[in-house]
Order: sequence, then C-alpha cells, then structure tokens
Amino acid sequence: MPEGLLGSLIAELFVDAIVDTVLWGTGALVLKMIRPHRPVNQIAAIAVGLIIWLVGIAALFTIGYFLLV
Repeated sequence: MPEGLLGSLIAELFVDAIVDTVLWGTGALVLKMIRPHRPVNQIAAIAVGLIIWLVGIAALFTIGYFLLV
C-alpha cells in the first residue's frame, strides 16, 4: 500500500470519527436539552457542537495565557 494512501485513509477515518462522535454528540446533547420533543438535525448538531468546542478551546487558551503572564 502506498504511503500517501495509508496516511489519507488514517486521516479520513480520524476526522470522520471526530465529527461523528464528538462534535455531533455534543451538539445533539445541547439541542436535545433545549428542544427535548423535536428530532435533532445532523447539520445543526454539528454546527452547535463545533461552536461549543471552539469556544471551550478558546477559553482554555485564554485561561492558560493569563496563568502564564
């Protein structure tokens, strides 16, 4: 198996696993908490999950910066 093909396969599986489990799961949980009786849209769940994770990572970097300064 060529090296580039194996690397791209591993990267694709890793990205798919992150999007499917972490981002979608977080967004679906938040959307279900907000609207418990409505079904969860996959695109909306991924968008909400991405926003939540980006804000969380930014908050951790901000806290770390102020602890170091």
